[in-house]
Amino acid sequence: MSDKFVEITLSGGEVVTFTDTEYHLEFPPADLYTGADGSQAFIVKSGTFSIRTPEFKGWQGAEGVTVDGAFYEVKRNFRYPTQEGEWLQYPVGQ
Repeated sequence: MSDKFVEITLSGGEVVTFTDTEYHLEFPPADLYTGADGSQAFIVKSGTFSIRTPEFKGWQGAEGVTVDGAFYEVKRNFRYPTQEGEWLQYPVGQ
């Protein structure tokens, strides 16, 4: 995806804005969990937001990502922001 407005909110409230940059936002499908009593629930997993940009000050401390008006919280329970080549990757929740 590209040609959309992307903002990354850093810890402390500073916002870094990107326009016309390449990014990907992916969420795995929810898993159906069945309990011992037969009750069922969907388990929603965190997704990944990747943006092609050089490192910038504070990128690892991001708290949220806004893509074309939709906000996604950066999650740090089991995964952390990483860098792979030209891509910065953030675990995000819906």
